[in-house]
Amino acid sequence: MPFSTEESYIQARAGLSLDLGTGPQVTELKVQWARADYSYGKDAAGRRIGTSEHMLLAAVQMRF
Repeated sequence: MPFSTEESYIQARAGLSLDLGTGPQVTELKVQWARADYSYGKDAAGRRIGTSEHMLLAAVQMRF
């Protein structure tokens, strides 16, 4: 049974947020990973056509 009936969807996602200091002007490191599945239907033989990808996002947030 599929996780979703949608043709394209995020299958899993995880994230982490880490403070790199203290006080009012703190810097924060954010990292997020996700897996996306894409379905393009079926080919002439009835086999599923699709792909999946892993995405990694990293960001540094600074407050002034």
